Amino acid sequence: MIWSCLMMASTLLGQSHRVSTVAGRDTVIDSRPPLEAVLETPSAMLVDRNGVLYIADASRHRVYKITPDPGRIGPETQYAFGSFAAAAGAGEMFFSGDGGPALESHLASPNGIALAAGGTLYIAGTNNNRVRAVSPNGEMRTVATGLALPFGIAVNAEGVVYVSDLQGGLVRRIEPDGSLTTVAERLVRPMGLAFDRDGSLLIAGSGMQRTHRLNSDGGLQGFAETGERSIPRSVAVDTEGNVYAGEPSMHRVRATAPGGVVRTLAGTGVRGFSGDGGPAAEPQLASPQGIAACPEGVVYIAGTGNNRLHPVTAQGIIETLAAPEYC
Repeated sequence: MIWSCLMMASTLLGQSHRVSTVAGRDTVIDSRPPLEAVLETPSAMLVDRNGVLYIADASRHRVYKITPDPGRIGPETQYAFGSFAAAAGAGEMFFSGDGGPALESHLASPNGIALAAGGTLYIAGTNNNRVRAVSPNGEMRTVATGLALPFGIAVNAEGVVYVSDLQGGLVRRIEPDGSLTTVAERLVRPMGLAFDRDGSLLIAGSGMQRTHRLNSDGGLQGFAETGERSIPRSVAVDTEGNVYAGEPSMHRVRATAPGGVVRTLAGTGVRGFSGDGGPAAEPQLASPQGIAACPEGVVYIAGTGNNRLHPVTAQGIIETLAAPEYC
């Protein structure tokens, strides 16, 4: 399994959950506490093995990171008063910067991010139809072109990168030489990707009202039906095998247990913002898209419609950070 903590959480499906806001405001101020930072369209998240949270902001054409403050007591406080800074992107939508510093490069609507075990950060640039990579030393490069609206991205345990081709209805594998191999086709608006603990690729099909599983033998099968009007755009898997899907159109996040039981993790189905400090199923969310999860049992939700990040604790409590806690 990829070690990126974004796809890992051990939240028990029988527990109640509570949601809170931990980061987000109207304007971005780099190198300031996350609660003073501004997100515009947080679209994807991941947490690395050091507890650093990465956030793709599609409208600001940047990837940000939040480094927790270990001197604070309590994980929520550590993130809320940690440091917020850009990790990639100069903040304007076009293409530039290969071979140079990631902070001086230009991205175009990053909607997917993934982290390889060696520390390379992969970015799906939806509006410039390419996948970029940031090396551990901060250098930007292009690893694949010729895509049609790349959206979701995932890296397996061997470091192989997969990307969803939104316009083409495809999922592509990026070969070591940068060429593309189609591994799934005839999909309707494939978006978020994640690997389950068995190594199968899960595909959130926003136009299919379901999540598909691509087995290791190349076979494609339905994994979870989300229902009429539901448009799953993101998917994450925890260490227990529970699968989480963000459904922006229904303003909720749902969880599917390994046995197939489906429940609502967070959100009432009504767009809004409410409920910090209470059970996660009770507050209103606004177009939750990106999801990240950690082994300690915390699931992070990017409220794309209200520019906030919400952690749901292992005890089922939701908060607002605009940056996570607990990893």
